[in-house]
Order: sequence, then C-alpha cells, then structure tokens
Amino acid sequence: MSELLWKLSGSDYYIIKNCDAKTKDRFGKVGLFVFVIGLLCFSGLITFYYIFKTLFIAFPFALFFGWMVANIYLVLLGTLAKNPLPHIKNVRAAKVSLAIRLFFLLIMAIIIVKPIESFLLSSFTTEKIQEKRVELLSNYELNLKNYYKDDLNKIQSELTKASKLVYKSDFFIERIRQSNELPNPTIFYYY
Repeated sequence: MSELLWKLSGSDYYIIKNCDAKTKDRFGKVGLFVFVIGLLCFSGLITFYYIFKTLFIAFPFALFFGWMVANIYLVLLGTLAKNPLPHIKNVRAAKVSLAIRLFFLLIMAIIIVKPIESFLLSSFTTEKIQEKRVELLSNYELNLKNYYKDDLNKIQSELTKASKLVYKSDFFIERIRQSNELPNPTIFYYY
C-alpha cells in the first residue's frame, strides 16, 4: 500500500524506496493526500449525473475529471516544492509563479467543492426557492389586481349599463313583435 502512495506522490518511486523511513513516511502522506484529492474529484460524478441524468454517461466523465484534476494537482505539488538545483534567485518571478500556482489550487478547490456543496444543500435550497417562488407569485397577483382594480370596476360598470341597454332593446323588440300581432299597432310605445 505504501508503494502505491509513493507513486501517487509524484516523485520517483525508486529513489523513495532507497530513502530512510522518515522520508518514506513523508512521501506516503503526500501520496495519501493526493489519493484523497482524487477521491474528492469524484464529486464531479454528482455534477455530471445532474447534467446527463444517467450514470452510464456521467461515470466516464467523472473518471476523466478526477484523473485530470489529480494530475494537475500533482504538477502543482511538484512545482510548489523547493527546487534543489542551483539557480539565480529572482524574487519577483518567484512571487508571480507562486501566485499563479496558488490561483490554480484555489480554482481546483472550488471545482472540487461545488458539486459536494450542491449535493449537500440541494434539498434545503430547493425548499427555500419554492417558498420564495410562492411568496413572489402571491405578491405579483396582489399587485396585478391592485393595478387593474380601477379599470376592472370601470369595465364592470360599463358591462352593467350595456346589459341594461340590451335588456331594454330586447323589451322593445318584443313589444314590436307583439304589436305586429295586435289589431291596433299604435299601443306599443308604453314604457
């Protein structure tokens, strides 16, 4: 098991094999940390499952995602280590390089944490979103009714007047019909 962790640490396995126990233990811990990071990358499986709605497609994408992030982490881990080779020190270049590497580590941390966060908080956020949606919809309906209240009252009064006119016109039409049937048609103008 420790040999696998040494390989995962990104250093030369054969060199670590010939080191003392303290160094082997240190590289084993680094390898374990890389292994845990790789496992956390499978949180991408949750994201890909939300996207594709099937494990058959989501699993290969999550596998590739985890492999890619773990390898990027190994490269960053190797570049953050002290350089044992002699070189000319350029403080500004070293700070810029460190800032870029730390930025990539931050991006990787966000990429790994977001699917876990969405999985853990999805039920809570879904309930809150539904409550807010109901509240906004009821406020919208109330505002809409208040906005058109005067217009609706005006239309309702005009509709009442129009129905009275229709009733009166029906009354007069009926009187005309009846007057045509009566012997004396001059009597139908009583109101």
